[in-house]
Amino acid sequence: MENNLDLTKLMFNHYHLHMLTPILKLALQAYWSEIEEAITNVPKIYSILAENPENRKILDTPQARRYLNTQMENLYNTLYSIAWE
Repeated sequence: MENNLDLTKLMFNHYHLHMLTPILKLALQAYWSEIEEAITNVPKIYSILAENPENRKILDTPQARRYLNTQMENLYNTLYSIAWE
């Protein structure tokens, strides 16, 4: 969080997206409404992560809230790009 590490880039860093894209694209398109609903509901993601008291201590800061929102936006943009572009 301190270095603004983009977790989406980290997740896909070791994969050759040009090889994964056809299969991933079909899966994302098939389940897009469920995926979109899940990754755009940041309060729900926060509540799941905050069930652990140690996570809650970290997440209950303005910096962590901004980071979580940014990461979910990055994930949405990446998955949308794979699915629909």
